[in-house]
Amino acid sequence: MDLDAALDVVTRRAAAWRAAGLTVGSITWRDGDGAWPPPLVTDRTRVRDPDALGVRVSGPGGAEFRVVLFRGGWVDAEAWNGDPAREVAVLPGGDVTSPERYGAVLDAAARLTFGSPESGAVPGTGGGG
Repeated sequence: MDLDAALDVVTRRAAAWRAAGLTVGSITWRDGDGAWPPPLVTDRTRVRDPDALGVRVSGPGGAEFRVVLFRGGWVDAEAWNGDPAREVAVLPGGDVTSPERYGAVLDAAARLTFGSPESGAVPGTGGGG
């Protein structure tokens, strides 16, 4: 999986997330050539061999999702809608072999966490959620 192409997927969605009142954290990178455990960095130019790309999106009431994409085509993804009575949901994360599939994982995390940010249905923002 080309992580630079995956970055484009995040960048395209970030504007809609921000317009829906969500906070998009800094993109994090892990370098496959780095020491173990490899540190996470936010400056892509410091990464010679991109091994993982991560994004965190948060919103009202502590709701957030985090998705880490590994170049091998799997993701670690979790979402929490901010309800203290509800546990964090872990999303299935295998077989991400294209930017489109990665986008589908991000969209699923956003829907699970916030409703549908692209339609303005974000809990706590007056958008109908």
